[in-house]
Amino acid sequence: MLFLALAVMCFVASMNADKVADWYWDNKYKSDKAAAQELLRQDLLTSTATITSRGPYETGDLISFTIQTPDGPFVISRYQPRPVEEGYVRQAFAGRHLIVSYARRFPQQCLLAPSVEQARRLATRPKPARLPDDKVSRFISLAGKVAAAILFLMGWFSFRR
Repeated sequence: MLFLALAVMCFVASMNADKVADWYWDNKYKSDKAAAQELLRQDLLTSTATITSRGPYETGDLISFTIQTPDGPFVISRYQPRPVEEGYVRQAFAGRHLIVSYARRFPQQCLLAPSVEQARRLATRPKPARLPDDKVSRFISLAGKVAAAILFLMGWFSFRR
């Protein structure tokens, strides 16, 4: 009986896939915007950094650089660039200089310029309109119907015993 009730719930959710997708995208937008606002609320200082890593940069490589802080140079070793920073790091390797934002008390917690720019864009961007019948709603619709069919069959065969 429980399987049949779960099957009905899955089927109803799959029929309301657009509303479920709206809920998903709303929560994703709110969490991304909150994270960007939290990052921008931190008292980040912007400075230049000199790359100390040798050799050409390849995606996934760890880099080392020295930040010029008011308290003197601070060495960051084994920094893993985020995906949004990859192109910036590749271009910066030619000139050996980066623009870095860091927390004054903890310079090891730093971000490269593209991450801060992306956070500024996210914090000021209005909520985007969701396209109807996007990948999320299609996945929810299909997965809900498949789960409902499986649960219905399990409930039917267990109920017949």
